[in-house]
Amino acid sequence: MNNAIVDRIGKSLLIILIVAVIWIIVSKMTKAYRTRKNGGTPLSRASSLKSVISDLIKGAIILLVVLTILQINGVDVTSLIAGLGVVGAVVGLALQDFLKDIIMGIHILIDGFFDIGDLIQYENEEGVVVSFNLRTTKIKSVDDDDIITICNRNIMSVVKRSGEVYIHFPMPYELKASDAEAAIAEMISRAKLNANTSDQVLADTGHTGDVPNRSDKSEKHKNTGSIYTDIGVESIADVRYLGTTGFESSYIDYLIVIEPVKPELYKRARRAFLRISQDVLDEKNIAIPFDQIDVHVK
Repeated sequence: MNNAIVDRIGKSLLIILIVAVIWIIVSKMTKAYRTRKNGGTPLSRASSLKSVISDLIKGAIILLVVLTILQINGVDVTSLIAGLGVVGAVVGLALQDFLKDIIMGIHILIDGFFDIGDLIQYENEEGVVVSFNLRTTKIKSVDDDDIITICNRNIMSVVKRSGEVYIHFPMPYELKASDAEAAIAEMISRAKLNANTSDQVLADTGHTGDVPNRSDKSEKHKNTGSIYTDIGVESIADVRYLGTTGFESSYIDYLIVIEPVKPELYKRARRAFLRISQDVLDEKNIAIPFDQIDVHVK
């Protein structure tokens, strides 16, 4: 009797030891492969997917080891599996939303809906993805830096944003096309010039944040630095004129696209460009047209 117990315990410990050694070896090999494959910095989505698959395999191995040890120690595994099936069905019904989150989380990873650092829109909120797991996605709002948690089962309502800003500029019909395009060219030139100057100011003063402090400018740039630094011109990476997009009832519509330094800075870049445009329009005495109603009285 005692020999039988010792024999079962020995077999159980041997199985645990073998599985533990294999587990450690495979884990180290997988980690080394992932690091070598991606140059020392694994891609977040690929890393997450591999982590999920790894967790599923580990769970299956643990379950198999437990059932094997129970079988060795005389437990009726067949009845146990049947009981677990019934319990699993009940738990599955009770945790439908949880399971939906898990399934959609895997779906996100496999199809690459978005990655950490992407700008996405969820309902009326826009933010940068700061963390992701199989159940939830967390984004940092571009408006107030609030952290918003989204259940993955709602993934179909999420839109990935490019960050580019399209601005429609209305110009009066009385203004020649050449003059309108000259004004737009001045806006773009001034935006690029001030963005580059602002970048140089940040480099010379050692600023690394998104919002520079104008009072900390060096003597070298006090008189030559961008006058638009405080309104976020440093967030503009590029500005392009796309041409005429329509002839409306009271104005001609011109289209401009702004590319921000980072997608989440697109609102700051838009505000900065509009402020620069306002100065150019004032200097050239160009009034933005607005809809008017003519009333004829007999």
